[in-house]
Amino acid sequence: MWRRSNHKETNVGGKGGWRKQVEEKRDLKEILEMDASNVIGEGSHRRLSTSIKIQTQRANSASELSSFSCQFIILERLPSGVFADPFELQHLVQRGVFRDIAVFGDTNLELPSFLSNRSSVEIHLDVDQNILLDPTDIKVELPLHARYQPLNESGYSTVEFGAPDILMRCSKKENVENQSCFVKVVNDANSIGADIVWKIPSGRKAHAQLVYTVDTSTWVSVIIRRRFSGVSIRR
Repeated sequence: MWRRSNHKETNVGGKGGWRKQVEEKRDLKEILEMDASNVIGEGSHRRLSTSIKIQTQRANSASELSSFSCQFIILERLPSGVFADPFELQHLVQRGVFRDIAVFGDTNLELPSFLSNRSSVEIHLDVDQNILLDPTDIKVELPLHARYQPLNESGYSTVEFGAPDILMRCSKKENVENQSCFVKVVNDANSIGADIVWKIPSGRKAHAQLVYTVDTSTWVSVIIRRRFSGVSIRR
């Protein structure tokens, strides 16, 4: 669980005056905090849940935040043992759950874990201006699916998730020059807890050998029966 955050802002596509204005106000820098992240659900299909806490009581003039138009940009880096289905995610965009979403890296859904590469998901989420006026928790759930895992002695493969990168992109509503400010949430390494772990069933090597032995015995039995099924004993 993440309790504290440092923040960095970067001015893009605009003049220094806009950056100076944001630095002097400090409103956007003081309200973001990543609260928690976890894998929820059961089986091979789960959801990666991330909670973003908006602390408007830290801003000197929270009411002025209504003059900004903002959206969250969340970058999740997925381990090789899981994948996000691009078609499923596009349905969420069509339903209005996300503003936009994209999957980068290995998008082959059929590959097993040991043949696949890592991928990442970039999520864009609109922030209603009214949300910025009161302390709020925003929860983002990303559906994920487990790949086929290699056999091992424990019967499980463990995949670990790190902390996502989170940006809040804000611009003045009346800003005709399309100037924007990015506020990045940088997690404090001292306050981050254990990595998020998903234990995926993989099957045991010992069981695989047993299945192979049983299958071989079954085939031998079938062959013997077919060969001697037409043989009759004469006296």
